Amino acid sequence: MRYGKTPLTATNNGHTVQADVPEGAGELRVGGSTYRLAQFHWHTPSEHWIDGERYPMEIHLVYERVHDRVAGPGPELLVIGALVVPGRANPEIEKIWRSFPARPGDTVKVADFDLAKLLPADLHSYRYPGSLTTPKCDEGVQWVVLAEPVEMSPAQIEKFRSVFFGTERYPAGNARPVQPLEHRTVLTDVGAP
Repeated sequence: MRYGKTPLTATNNGHTVQADVPEGAGELRVGGSTYRLAQFHWHTPSEHWIDGERYPMEIHLVYERVHDRVAGPGPELLVIGALVVPGRANPEIEKIWRSFPARPGDTVKVADFDLAKLLPADLHSYRYPGSLTTPKCDEGVQWVVLAEPVEMSPAQIEKFRSVFFGTERYPAGNARPVQPLEHRTVLTDVGAP
């Protein structure tokens, strides 16, 4: 992974708050494929469960595959899911939250956002091939769900949930219901040294 500080624009798109990232601000290399971070957004409650536990929120970092001469095989999209637990306030997320885009179409510009502050220190994960979680829910997405959650303050979590959970439009939140595993195999390095 390679992340830097970057300007970004966060918009309430009617389904979530989506932060669009300029090209070159974040990159991930998996095998012979390179992926660039395109955007990140939030869901409440979490769209993934670990050992039967659902979390209050989840951050999705959405990467698009870069096609170059040395590109190896791999899916077009890769999404890192970071589960969120109540704890300390995240100062980077607060840069967006202090002018929280509460209504569809509202936008916040942040001049200097440290993308690395979205992820935990421990990057052990669960990985599986899946789909997007918003309609049309297209297949062909490589999921990487981090085992160690990240913290946001209860107030930061509540600010998001006040718009996207328990409202007329989102009575059960803006998360896709958990889907059956079906034929998918989940790989993990959790518990590995």
